[in-house]
Amino acid sequence: VRITLVAAPDYLDRNGRPERPADLLRHDCLHYTNLPGNLTWPLRRGSRTIRQPVRPSFFSNNTELLHSMAVNGRGLALLPEFIIRDDVEAGRLVILMPEYALPDLPVSLVYPSGKLLTGAMRSFLDFASRLQLS
Repeated sequence: VRITLVAAPDYLDRNGRPERPADLLRHDCLHYTNLPGNLTWPLRRGSRTIRQPVRPSFFSNNTELLHSMAVNGRGLALLPEFIIRDDVEAGRLVILMPEYALPDLPVSLVYPSGKLLTGAMRSFLDFASRLQLS
């Protein structure tokens, strides 16, 4: 899953647009608490990853809440592309620093194997393997 830095246009009008990772220190960051690292965002550019310190204005482990806050202009957020896609297309969110991204997050499906695998589960696994979440 690809993770992208976004903000609402009205937030950017009020606070300016970050152009490089160090600029994040001057912004209200909506921090996802399940990210590894102590108040840093791992930003990848090419093959290099930096751990950029941030000063969060809000903390949550709930992606939907962070998404809602970002859409409502409360700050910058790192969110999965499949969650923000419609908001970006509609202009409710703007992708920031597209040359930087979080390392992609893996998605795992855990299921029983062998004769316990139902037809419905096989159909779901086939469907899920064709999904593009980034």
